[in-house]
Amino acid sequence: MSQAEMDEFGLDDYGGDEDDSDFELNGGDDDTLYDAAMDDVDELECLRDTLSRVEQADPAALAGLMAGIASPEHRAKFEQLLTGVAVLVKREADVTAQVRALEAAKK
Repeated sequence: MSQAEMDEFGLDDYGGDEDDSDFELNGGDDDTLYDAAMDDVDELECLRDTLSRVEQADPAALAGLMAGIASPEHRAKFEQLLTGVAVLVKREADVTAQVRALEAAKK
């Protein structure tokens, strides 16, 4: 953002070029400052499990929800996605582990 834009909106750069180590844990580029309990929740697993509980409690309610997916092709893709959630979650965990290993190797 340019200085003119910052002035226009009344923003300060708060010494922009100064060291921001106060906002870094362990004095490094540690992103644990932004970790939250919700980070451990996988949205696809949560959706699959919720829909499974709805189906057990009230199959007609699930049928009504699924009827909201008008296109048969979209419904089939959605059901395929829910069926493959475990594979997708495992793949995401593997990729995350590989990225962390690469980041650790850089240091």
